[in-house]
Amino acid sequence: MNNRYFCKLIMQNRRITSLCLNTIIMVSFIAGLISCTGYEASVRPKNVASIYNPSASTIHPEVFVYHTSDSISRVYFRINTAELQFNTANQEKTLKGKFRINYKLYSTLQNINYADSSTLVFDVPKESYDGFFMTNFPIKMPNTKVFTLELTTTDLLNYSTNISFVSVDKRTSSSKQNFLIRSTDGFPVFSNYIYPNKYFTIETARNNADSLLVEKYDQMTPLPMPPFTMSKVKPLSFTPDTSWYVNYNRRNQFSLDEEGIYFFKLDSTRTDGLPLFQFGVYYPETKTPKSLFGPIKYLCTNKEYRQLEKFDLPKHAVDSFWLASSGNINRSKELIRIYYSRVFYANVYFSHATEGWLSDRGMIFTIYGPPKTIYKSDNAERWIYGESKNLISMDFYFERKRNAFSDNNFVLSRQEVYKSSWYQAVDTWRNGRVYSVMN
Repeated sequence: MNNRYFCKLIMQNRRITSLCLNTIIMVSFIAGLISCTGYEASVRPKNVASIYNPSASTIHPEVFVYHTSDSISRVYFRINTAELQFNTANQEKTLKGKFRINYKLYSTLQNINYADSSTLVFDVPKESYDGFFMTNFPIKMPNTKVFTLELTTTDLLNYSTNISFVSVDKRTSSSKQNFLIRSTDGFPVFSNYIYPNKYFTIETARNNADSLLVEKYDQMTPLPMPPFTMSKVKPLSFTPDTSWYVNYNRRNQFSLDEEGIYFFKLDSTRTDGLPLFQFGVYYPETKTPKSLFGPIKYLCTNKEYRQLEKFDLPKHAVDSFWLASSGNINRSKELIRIYYSRVFYANVYFSHATEGWLSDRGMIFTIYGPPKTIYKSDNAERWIYGESKNLISMDFYFERKRNAFSDNNFVLSRQEVYKSSWYQAVDTWRNGRVYSVMN
């Protein structure tokens, strides 16, 4: 596959009239609808686009699940108190915040009936919580089953609402949700990426082990293929570059000093375990020349990229690229701000066994931005951009591909009808404008 598909600038696109362009997009969309009719039954008809749109809510809680026994799992929850509203409308006349968590546990999102649900309300005294408010609560979850947990968090002082989904797998006692990571100060770690030279401990309530097998994977994930390329996607390799055993107890401290994927397993006979990722000191942010330089690959040809690699400093290459695209410094700064904010949120939302911007969803999110509509099921997501009523839109379907490293890997169903839209998007960025479907 030649990467020129990412970056090829079709000069005649600039001479196509608006009417002709809309016609092309409408034809592509209709073809896409025909190809996606089989997907309609597999996603729940409820728009949940806010789950990947940070501007949709003022609160952005973090959640993970830890299995403590065969019948009970605990939901760990954290919210940044700077995002909460506070007032003195309470008996104590002190600054307090107040929010509500409503959860529903589904055996499948396609079934409107849920296995369990509850509502919890929390008061947050401002003087007691400087930074984060953390809590956890138990949920009955039978063994050997898979669930989807839907959480709706509402700030009860301004009624800003956040919806999130957590895939829960309790089929084995050795998968990642059977491990709890804590920092050296005793607080739970909410992300699966660990900063270099930061120490942590590992707990596992459902296993008795005195050692852990650590497998390390050094390989870099290649750039995903364009959405219209029909070549077969190469699966991830599960052959470690190196491995070793470490003594284990709940007090042992670990650190990940080198970049890569680390896989902690109970022993060599297991195929699942605890994956942890070390993607650099600032991840998911793009604060290094390397993290700024990589995402440019979506917008330039192989030849252009090789020329940029010849710059003495990657930062100069990045500046040169965006200045050439925009024509002036101020416009460059605006393009950089928006483009790399998309890369950042792609890393936040779509990280799995790779940096989020290198995933299929990360690719679409970076170039197209947050979708207007998302329909979600347990193992699929349908993203719709634009106005579906007048057919000026794009429709992308992603299917979950579980692997030992992650349950957050969704693969795009690639279609040739995306070609004109992709070229238009790349050309728009290359001409100094932020792309949206309605451009």
